[in-house]
Amino acid sequence: MGNKTKSFDCIVFGEIIYDIYNNIPQLGGAALNYSWYLSQFGIKVLFISSVGPDNLGKKALEKINSNPLISSSITVSDRKTGSAQIFGTIKDPDFVINENVAWDKIKLPLDINDYKTQSLYFGTLSQRTKFNQSSLKEFLRLKNNQYHMVDLNLRKNYHTKAIIEYSLIQASFVKMNHVEFEYTRQLLKVSSPDELLHIYDIDTILITNGHHNVNLINKQRTISTLPPKSNAIDTIGAGDAFFATFTAGLLKNLELDHILSKSCEIASYVTERKGAIIDLPKNLKCFE
Repeated sequence: MGNKTKSFDCIVFGEIIYDIYNNIPQLGGAALNYSWYLSQFGIKVLFISSVGPDNLGKKALEKINSNPLISSSITVSDRKTGSAQIFGTIKDPDFVINENVAWDKIKLPLDINDYKTQSLYFGTLSQRTKFNQSSLKEFLRLKNNQYHMVDLNLRKNYHTKAIIEYSLIQASFVKMNHVEFEYTRQLLKVSSPDELLHIYDIDTILITNGHHNVNLINKQRTISTLPPKSNAIDTIGAGDAFFATFTAGLLKNLELDHILSKSCEIASYVTERKGAIIDLPKNLKCFE
């Protein structure tokens, strides 16, 4: 633990994955990307994960520890640091996420029940092992957190109907892209986002559709926003930046329309730059 406090704005559970494209490893993983962008808005994060005893693990820890707003509870495993081989193009990636790696076995801090936070985050990918499913169940026993932020990141065959349903039941806010929504809709036999919202008692669903539009659906209304035009060169991490910005806006009690347009602005900015983890310029870090 970087510091002694046990009070955070958000506690994040999930993966650290290097995307390997043309033999060049780039640090990422949805949970780490999300933690990074949250911290860019002055949000105090505790990030729970695991790396291997290798060079990639060491580099990941150095990067994470260089950020004063991210406290980490990252165990060093006897397994390799997570990685994914990226094929296709960066704009339209296809990948293989290596198995039996460090983040498949995430251990919670022993004193996890003493921690306080307003929000918890997890995704579906980190639940691909029984070990993590059991860690996550314990993680979600933390009390008095207003927001459960869930990323339905349906990667390859690393999800089951049970994982998706468990995630939706636990979620107060859930993000997915339009392909993931369509898949989920058919799998769970629901006709609309509204139906999904009511069946699983979700507060808000966010459905992203690349540079086309983003839909926010809650029990009161639906908002649709168009992201600003961007000259996308690398879409990896943009969805995580979007969701982190959205969470930061929630934690700052801002208006939903404003939060949504800011989240789109940040996601577009990230697509115009290489890499999943980017330091935002000062002018973008405030919500004005």
